[in-house]
This record gives sequence, C-alpha cells and structure tokens, in this order.
Amino acid sequence: MIQVAENQWQMRYRDVLFEFERNENSIICVSKSDSSGKKVIAHLLADNPLDDYEFDPLNEEWVRRSQ
Repeated sequence: MIQVAENQWQMRYRDVLFEFERNENSIICVSKSDSSGKKVIAHLLADNPLDDYEFDPLNEEWVRRSQ
C-alpha cells in the first residue's frame, strides 16, 4: 500500500486498484476499480480501523478480521 496524499492511499492487486481515503468524519472510503473502470465503493467506519480488516485475495475485497 502506498500513500499518495495526506489522507489517501492506494493498493493494486492484479488488475484491481483499491483507493482508501479518510475524510473529516474519520470514515475510510474504499473504492475498487477494475480494468474496465467500474468502481465499487465500500465504507469502513472509524469505529473499525483499517487494522481490523484484512485483504481476501480470492474475492479481491477487504473483510473484517475474525475476532
């Protein structure tokens, strides 16, 4: 994962680009873009920091870690 701005990070996995952004409400928005340019957006709430998530390479998505 690389930091591209003060509140933005990117991660590439195969042909999928994940973009992370923290806004003023401390919500992390994750957008997933595939090679066709289609974007899917998910929200990870501040109550659940990014460390609470792990990347599932099979499904190419971020999921909550098992407690």
